[in-house]
Amino acid sequence: MSFAVADEMRRQYGRALDVWLARIETPSRLVLERSGVELRDYGKEGNRPALLIIPAPIKKSYIWDLTPSASAVLACLQAGFRVYVLEWKETPPEGPNNGLVYVDDTRRIERPWYSWSRSPIWKSIRRHRLAEEPQCRECAIEGRTVPANHVDHVEPHRGEWSLFMQYDNTQSLCLHHHNAHRYQERSGKAA
Repeated sequence: MSFAVADEMRRQYGRALDVWLARIETPSRLVLERSGVELRDYGKEGNRPALLIIPAPIKKSYIWDLTPSASAVLACLQAGFRVYVLEWKETPPEGPNNGLVYVDDTRRIERPWYSWSRSPIWKSIRRHRLAEEPQCRECAIEGRTVPANHVDHVEPHRGEWSLFMQYDNTQSLCLHHHNAHRYQERSGKAA
């Protein structure tokens, strides 16, 4: 089933519930209206802590205020908060998405080295590197003795299996320096 079909079924179910459900909502006033969104104020004027409720864009905002016996809004008002609820409005299918974008999570970027790092070959390389070089290489350069608990690549492998599995291309690092190397590799900035 495609996303569009599943989403339309969800919308139809929601519209049917709107007709069937006898809601008793707490009185509110509209304080902001923009394309695709409304902000409602459920509190009275006064100097009280504000609480902003932002439901997921696919949820109706009234789920927070169905009836007095099942109302998060009313409970928060009784606790002394000034409650605001953001309400997402449906945009027509041909209209702008107002910043809400559907991401197809099934097309993730494959990173084969995730499975490589669980292989017996890599586990052996890691074990031998930490036995041969038990202290963090970068900390040693800085004049400190810190135990290493990570094995990293000297030259980034960039998905190349032979470079990933090359023992001479590995170094022992502490967590701090391992994370610094990963940041440098991903951002292209100096650690």
